Amino acid sequence: SSGLTANATTVKNAMERYAATNGTAMPLTDSYGKTKAENLPLGLYLVAETKVPEMVVSTTDPFLVSVPMTSVNGTNANDGGTRWSYDITLYPKNLTGIPSLEKTLRESKNDTGKTDAYAHTGTASAGDTIDYQIISTLPTITSQATALSTYNFYDTLCEGLTYSKDAGVTVEFFTDAACTDKAASWNKDSGKFSVTYSEDGRHMTVDITKAGLEEINGATANKNGKLYTGYSNYTVRVTYSAVINSDKSFVCGEKGNENTVILTWKRTS
Repeated sequence: SSGLTANATTVKNAMERYAATNGTAMPLTDSYGKTKAENLPLGLYLVAETKVPEMVVSTTDPFLVSVPMTSVNGTNANDGGTRWSYDITLYPKNLTGIPSLEKTLRESKNDTGKTDAYAHTGTASAGDTIDYQIISTLPTITSQATALSTYNFYDTLCEGLTYSKDAGVTVEFFTDAACTDKAASWNKDSGKFSVTYSEDGRHMTVDITKAGLEEINGATANKNGKLYTGYSNYTVRVTYSAVINSDKSFVCGEKGNENTVILTWKRTS
């Protein structure tokens, strides 16, 4: 208990690895969230959760269970602690959650001479440069089982815009949702993310590489406490710019030019 409280990430990783290597895998839970093991020898068992769905933000703390164990007071009997129970039901709990995702824009400072706040809509003229930012709050990472194996953004621009490829893409991490306390900044030469463009020039994929995922999942001290690892619950910001085309492909008026982004993410398990 004290180990899990003091440094849960290290202890949970060690116990999950030990159980996965030396233990017997129980069947995956069914549609009702149930699994079982039968005809076990009497003894003390370590139970560790080593696989979770993407939406689960933390594995259950590994725990010990004795077979048999003593009964507890129930509604139909008053024999708590005086009877051995060989049929044991356990109710470990998981917390769930998913990353957030938001895309906003502003007219570039180079065009306006001032830096306006990012917003969901904006106005500009042909030939102007637009700054875009994609904001996503990373999911909770508490052990290797909840680490990330995929995190990428698939961005789409309307026909009236062209990516400023020479300006590049920047990926930043912040300890807070307001993006005021920067923890790390990656540029195109960092090797921690890759950028690819579609043939029609309207789509861009920003994919966190293995090196980047190792940093996100790594043993870096997390400002949210020792219960978390790497950049758990940090905010990632992707920034880039695009130019408004000086032709008829750009839509003028209230109809506007819609731009979207899709986030794809997976856990190691």
